[in-house]
Amino acid sequence: RFHPSFEKLAVLLVDVDFRPSANLHEVLHSSSASDSILKQRRVVVCPAFESYVDCDTLSLAGLRECIEKGLAEGFHLSHFPQGHSPTQFGKFWNESSQCNCSNTEEYWQRSYRIQHEKLFEPYVVMASEEVPLYDERFQGYGL
Repeated sequence: RFHPSFEKLAVLLVDVDFRPSANLHEVLHSSSASDSILKQRRVVVCPAFESYVDCDTLSLAGLRECIEKGLAEGFHLSHFPQGHSPTQFGKFWNESSQCNCSNTEEYWQRSYRIQHEKLFEPYVVMASEEVPLYDERFQGYGL
């Protein structure tokens, strides 16, 4: 359940096999999240990663270790980089590595703007009334 101010007002749009980080719930329940998503009407992109083996991807430190060992990468970067490269994974690592993990408000202070590009398919949190209708004819990468 979302923060009381989110009640039926914000949604997390993801694929069925999306596995959230351990702190996503807490970060989305912060007052900064409510302000950014509901008052400022921002669409928040959740950086997505995929792992090739079962490794600790629930924490930033565990995820970083998996990536450094070549066991994980930004989602589909090897075979469909247009889908998630606008996330700017390098910038994500730079900003998140400087965060005090116990302070969820700091994540919002270190957030950065992402420019939408053709074929970008991010996982997002946004105000529910801003979500566009889906076109059921789209299949496989929205093509």
